[in-house]
Amino acid sequence: MILRTGRIGGYIFRDLKKAGKMPKIKDLLIAATCIANDKKLITGDGDFEFFKKYGLDVEIILRDFERDLILKKRSRQKYE
Repeated sequence: MILRTGRIGGYIFRDLKKAGKMPKIKDLLIAATCIANDKKLITGDGDFEFFKKYGLDVEIILRDFERDLILKKRSRQKYE
C-alpha cells in the first residue's frame, strides 16, 4: 500500500508542478493515502477540494460561522 500511495502522490505532484501549482506537501500525502486506500476524507480544510479531480472522496465540514457567511453571500446574490 505504501508503494501505491507514493506513486499516486508522485503523479499528483508532477501533474500540479507542470501546471505551476504547488500543494502543501502534508495535504498531498493525506490525499494520496486516502486515494490509495479508497477512503473518504472528512475535514474542515477546504484546500482538499482541489484533489477531487485525482479521485479523492472528500467531505468538507463547515463550521457554523463559515456556513452562515456562505448562506449570507448566496442570499445577497439572489437580489443582485
